[in-house]
Parts: sequence; structure tokens; C-alpha cells
Amino acid sequence: MKEFKTNSYYSTDSVYEGFGSGFSEKTIRMAFIQKVYSILMVQWAITVGFISLFIYNDSVQNYTVQHPKMIIFTLVMMVILMIAMTCCVNMRRTFPLNFI
Repeated sequence: MKEFKTNSYYSTDSVYEGFGSGFSEKTIRMAFIQKVYSILMVQWAITVGFISLFIYNDSVQNYTVQHPKMIIFTLVMMVILMIAMTCCVNMRRTFPLNFI
């Protein structure tokens, strides 16, 4: 049986050089993971806070029922923001929008 040799353009030594060298140390990887999870935790806490506000506060519930235009406005703004972030790559990679 004939063996096939594959010529690799990359040597095994150059894997950790250049672009991906920042993740070669465990402490750097762990700090990155910690940062990502802390951002996710803050986003989750804000979401739970808003949901709790609309569920448990009667005055907010009544205001929302009496003003349905507010819900329509927020849904339209959400769709516009999602389309803009989908179409404009630079927009989703800049500071405040990259957390969304």
C-alpha cells in the first residue's frame, strides 16, 4: 500500500509564533476567559434586572399596557440595530456595540 505524504506549509514550531502567540500561556488564556465570563455575567444581570422590573413592578406593567407604542418603538430599534450590526462589520467591532 502506498503512503501519502502531505507537505505542510507550516512547521510545528511556527504554530505559536505570530498571531496566536498570546494564547500560548495558560495565565493569558485564563484571564481572557475570565474577562469574557465577567462580561456575560454583567449582561445577564442587566437582563434579569429588566425582566424583574417588568414582572414584579405593577406601575411599570400598567405603563407598558397603557403605552404600546413604546414596545413597538423598542422592537423597531432592535431590528434596525441588528441589521446595522449585520451589515457593518466595523460597527460591531467598536467599543459600545461590541458588548451587545
